[in-house]
Amino acid sequence: MAVTRRSALSRRLNAPAKDIGLDANDQGFWDDLYQRIREHRVVPIVGNAVRNNRIFDVDDDDNIGLKKGDGSSDQFYEALDHHASEGLPVNEELAELWARAIGYPLPDKPQLAKVAQFHRVISDDMPKAKRSYLHFLKECLLDVAEGDQSVEEVVVGLRKQLMDKSFSDIVAELDYPNFTQTRPDPLRTLAKLRLPIYVTTSYHDFLERALIAEDAETVRTHFCLWNMEPESVAPEHRPDPNYIPSREEPVVYHLHGYEKYPRSLVLSEDDHLDYLLELAQDTNANNPLIPLYLRTALEESSLLLLGYQIQDWDFRILYRGLINRQHTRLRILDRMYGIAIQLDPKYQEGIDDKEMARKYLNDYFKSTNFRVEWSSIDRFMVTLWDQWNQRINLGSTQNQS
Repeated sequence: MAVTRRSALSRRLNAPAKDIGLDANDQGFWDDLYQRIREHRVVPIVGNAVRNNRIFDVDDDDNIGLKKGDGSSDQFYEALDHHASEGLPVNEELAELWARAIGYPLPDKPQLAKVAQFHRVISDDMPKAKRSYLHFLKECLLDVAEGDQSVEEVVVGLRKQLMDKSFSDIVAELDYPNFTQTRPDPLRTLAKLRLPIYVTTSYHDFLERALIAEDAETVRTHFCLWNMEPESVAPEHRPDPNYIPSREEPVVYHLHGYEKYPRSLVLSEDDHLDYLLELAQDTNANNPLIPLYLRTALEESSLLLLGYQIQDWDFRILYRGLINRQHTRLRILDRMYGIAIQLDPKYQEGIDDKEMARKYLNDYFKSTNFRVEWSSIDRFMVTLWDQWNQRINLGSTQNQS
């Protein structure tokens, strides 16, 4: 069974900007955001969906996997999704496939945290359960890539090195996703802005690779040691109280763990709850769980949320456990404190009352002084880059005159 979501996704990507709520003519908004970026007062927080949604859509046709060789418009390569349910987001499809692979018996298979909780309990080995998920992602992607003639030989080689390669390594060697001029890489666009701090709940180093591709000579990778001691990780990944993030030496901070240390992943329901408890108890100013540079940035910067749905565990823990705690001092003073990119409910299937859903999302984010931008991530980042360049070029012209 192939999963087809082309109609809804195509409508949202091809709709005029004004039709999906993104107003390129709101000069006050773009002037404000431009100034904040120049002053390094913007912190992007990037979810898994920003990259995963594109990695597994190999031929960029808005469907998972590849078209079959006969060119039929309604048949697709099914290595990934032959067991998945129709209409699910990519991350939920992956969760369902993993659930079936490990024999998860309950009906809520698309919920990754629940599936991971089952595997953790059944295996009675928390690190093993996390390694299992990372291994599953690698196998899944190679299954899909086997149908891609342009990487056939690469796939054969990667299968032999599967245990030695990370998921990020495999993605890079396959040269996935396939970005185009009309749909460029949103992470590369973020990297071009060269901010001092990038935050992600992804376990993978896609942001680091994007920064290096945009000529950043030194990029630090830090992650939250919520269940690990600093001595158990490599020196370059340990907390450094003397480090100050900068444009010249930016940091990517992995809030929910880093794939090189499977134990660190915030994956199961218990992980999320334990992680939230650790955040609540993070009161040691001399040895903080969340480094001081990040605490300060979360308090004093505009946050740009990309790739989150409010029902997801990773977002709920991020929003309630970190954003709400750190965003109290300045939110009343700064009405444009944060920006949440959300796909308009009218372009999503399975929502009964789209106007009420939109109102709910607006009200939900309003409580922490976030402005909701109704847009796809791709469209927002393209518009942001266009607006940034317009102001950079205007400034250059004015200086010359």
